[in-house]
Amino acid sequence: MLEVAELVKDFGGVRAINKLSFTVGENELLGIIGPNGSGKTTTINLISGLFKPTNGRITFRGKRIDGLPSYEIARRGIGRTFQVTQVFHRMSVLENMMVPALAVPHKGEEKDQKKKALRILGFLKIDHLRNEFARNLSGGQQKLLELGRILMLDPDVIMLDEPFSGVHPKLKMNIHEYIKEMHAEGRTFIIISHDLQSIFNLSQRLIVLNEGTKICDGVPQDVKDDDRVVEAYLGD
Repeated sequence: MLEVAELVKDFGGVRAINKLSFTVGENELLGIIGPNGSGKTTTINLISGLFKPTNGRITFRGKRIDGLPSYEIARRGIGRTFQVTQVFHRMSVLENMMVPALAVPHKGEEKDQKKKALRILGFLKIDHLRNEFARNLSGGQQKLLELGRILMLDPDVIMLDEPFSGVHPKLKMNIHEYIKEMHAEGRTFIIISHDLQSIFNLSQRLIVLNEGTKICDGVPQDVKDDDRVVEAYLGD
């Protein structure tokens, strides 16, 4: 479904991603972990079109997408959230939900998009906040709103960057359940998280990065027992 091949990203004289290769299958739930500065968010930024790779290629459903603008990649079916939540603070929750319709105008009329937005807000249990300014939401509620906006695009692949960071434990468990439910409906997930308990419990497969290089790729239990992963996190 998604293939990353020999991906390289340089920032001046610093190599953030070094010949990274991996594939993501249909309806897979993939976790990407690693120490701070290992290249996790940079990888997501490259796939989503926020950054252009220095070298290598990214292929989605058989077609290259590296170098395409972010909005075009979103139109092709890849959505993402951000480590620092990106919502429009002076707009209401419902108005925030309507923004993706501007990126994909052929998705339907405004009244249909509004019904869809309210349905998604209900699914995420924040429909009671529809008229609240986004700036008044808690951090966890803003992460749910950002996830809701992605769902407005009906993406095949959802990439979540630190979805549990700074979130109240109850809301965190809700996000767990939403991910499981959407995955059961057929969506593919790529999740970055420093919350190792969450990522190990949710993921079918884990990729571990260190200094921009993939050091491990496998099922969670094998990754947990890998000496290279222990060394990357804890040292010799």
